[in-house]
Amino acid sequence: MADRMTGGLGGSHHPQDVRLESLLPHVHTQTGARGVEAKIDLAARGIELPDIGRWPLGATVSAASAKVDLVSPRLPDGAQAPADQARAWRDLGGSLALTEVKLRWGPLVLQGGVKLGLDDRLQPAGSGTATVSGGQAALDALVDGGVVLPGVGATAKAVLGAMAPAAGGDSVRLPFVLHDSTFSVGPIPLLRVNDILW
Repeated sequence: MADRMTGGLGGSHHPQDVRLESLLPHVHTQTGARGVEAKIDLAARGIELPDIGRWPLGATVSAASAKVDLVSPRLPDGAQAPADQARAWRDLGGSLALTEVKLRWGPLVLQGGVKLGLDDRLQPAGSGTATVSGGQAALDALVDGGVVLPGVGATAKAVLGAMAPAAGGDSVRLPFVLHDSTFSVGPIPLLRVNDILW
């Protein structure tokens, strides 16, 4: 475990430094005939981001953690183009899963998980669920900060409202999908993701 870390220009207090109150990493890897399986646990508290005033949700991420399961199969020997390596990784069972993701940043509290792979076009694809609290306030902040376009923010807020529990409350469980380079929440496409140029 690491306490009071500063990343950037050697702890110089430069505006681009990132400071962490604490960071707890744990990595376990297992190598076999089929490739490498890695399990990574990361937990951080008190993440101070550079350039105060630049972040609509605030310059401090209170807490962030994730469990990562990576399956990276052994690729064929010999030099290959990046696209060929990506295709072999996919075809041999490569995958990336983020489980027990948790984030507390400003008004936003999020927890969930996602499993990702590569589709027929070698673009990221997958699905997962997230339980979100403070989503309406976070979207307002993102729109006010110019990070999210007003129309997209209004659509996202409508999705949150439609999926809110009938009994009321601020916590909403959202299924999401990344398919054909489009990120959708429930049945509603929200944004287009730039393709990876292999």
